[in-house]
Amino acid sequence: MNIEELKIVLTDQMKEFNKEIYERTELNEINVKSPLIKIITGPRRAGKSYFLLSLGKKYFDKHVLYISFDDIRLTKFNPNDFNNLIIAANQLLGDFSVIFLDEVQNVKGWERFVETLRKKYNVFVTGSNSSLLSKELGTFLTGRHKDFLIFPFSFKDYLKIFLKHDFDDINIYDIKDISNILSLFDKYLLTGGFPDIVFDRGLEPHTLLKDILERDVLRRYSIKESVKLELLTLSLLHKFAKYFSYNRESKLINLSKDTVKSYVRYLEDAYIIFSVPKFSYSFKSQEQSVKKVYAIDSAFMSIVSKTDYDKSRILENLVFIHLYKKHSKDVYYWQDYQGHECDFVLTNGGIPTLLIQVSWNLGEENRKREIKGLEKAMEFFKLKEGLLLTYNQEDEIEVKDKKGKRESKNKSEKDKKNKKREMKKIIVKPVWKWLLE
Repeated sequence: MNIEELKIVLTDQMKEFNKEIYERTELNEINVKSPLIKIITGPRRAGKSYFLLSLGKKYFDKHVLYISFDDIRLTKFNPNDFNNLIIAANQLLGDFSVIFLDEVQNVKGWERFVETLRKKYNVFVTGSNSSLLSKELGTFLTGRHKDFLIFPFSFKDYLKIFLKHDFDDINIYDIKDISNILSLFDKYLLTGGFPDIVFDRGLEPHTLLKDILERDVLRRYSIKESVKLELLTLSLLHKFAKYFSYNRESKLINLSKDTVKSYVRYLEDAYIIFSVPKFSYSFKSQEQSVKKVYAIDSAFMSIVSKTDYDKSRILENLVFIHLYKKHSKDVYYWQDYQGHECDFVLTNGGIPTLLIQVSWNLGEENRKREIKGLEKAMEFFKLKEGLLLTYNQEDEIEVKDKKGKRESKNKSEKDKKNKKREMKKIIVKPVWKWLLE
């Protein structure tokens, strides 16, 4: 592409800075001065472009080279055009030191030139496919890049958008504020956090899903079985927060087991779904375990749930996404041979550190089961505290020792104090409150 063509594209795209842009929580988590290439990944239409624009407005006074390679006019752009791009930007901006390359995976061979840019400029890159970016960067930029995840709006960001200036004055112990929070939380559970859906820009969930499948899976991997890929995607989304089996999906979709495994990996790379293994100290056992599947956002659940939603599963899915953003690959589920289950096990260096159970509420029908699963996990991992997240219940439950013994009246005061310090407990907390911490 020639310089004049690129100047026209750059001039048009720079107008994006004039749009209303909401500052996301992640804005304060990125070190904009780091000499490393900042790689911002996440699902398509999650707000990565707007995140870049907000970085440009807040930290660089819009004086950046911003270019989005999703622009149809850049279809023929190739690595040899990067030199002309720099010249065009210099003519428009004068001297600049910051470059934003949006959806850069659309340019084959981009990573070679970006490594050259890094030596002179502060480079930020976004992309919608985790595996491709990692593979490309691993070859050319090992140790010279820092990754950041941008998912659909978190509940905290969602509240900030709709409460605006009132957000800083929220009192989570005030009845009126709690009522407002729960009202927005109910809407968030149904609509999810994709910006185009949150702001009602006319994008339907099924259209968004088809767009992601087409652009980030079918085209990327040259898949010819488009109908079967879509059927597999819908089948897995239907099972959100449930177990799935490669063998079962293979028979259901009429594809080989290996092909199903590959398709699942592609869907994960495009951030449509996530598979979670059962915790085991054996890596082989983890890999062979039955997986649980979660969706990137509750908007996709409306595609497969035409009637009432399973509220507990939606809560569980929401909790998983929050955990994944913070802990990524260190999230597991746990189950013992008797069928007692704990929804989430968080690890640090392979060592379990936090146990989380999720339930819409605790009532007569499920209280014993939910608490028992968490108790068994605490006992197995020798942890003194567990977290049970609900829609809006709050409590603290003392856990008896293994044999359920009561404390002896003949024990000394010192023994009783030591016993109290060692007492295990389960913290029951509303999910919305936990998400705002």
